[in-house]
Amino acid sequence: MVEDAALYADKLYSPLFSSGYDVIEPAINYIEVLKKIEEESPDFAILDIQLSGNKTGIDIAKKLMLTIPFHFFFKFQCGQGNCRSC
Repeated sequence: MVEDAALYADKLYSPLFSSGYDVIEPAINYIEVLKKIEEESPDFAILDIQLSGNKTGIDIAKKLMLTIPFHFFFKFQCGQGNCRSC
C-alpha cells in the first residue's frame, strides 16, 4: 500500500489486516515503495495518486504495470467543487 497520509493508510490497512490479509506496512513515497516491492514481492498494490515528493502514484503504477496488479486510491475534500454533493 502506498499512502503518505497516516490517517488514510490506517483506514485502509486495518480492515485488510483484520480480514486476514497479509498486509505490508504502508510505504509513503516512491523510493520506499520500490524497496518494499523488492523485499516483500507483493501480490497486489493499493496506490495513492498524490504523494509527497516528486513522484506520484502514477509513476509507481508505470513501474508496476507489467509485474504487479494495482488499484488507485485517492481522496479529495468535499466543499472544493470536486464532488457531486458540494
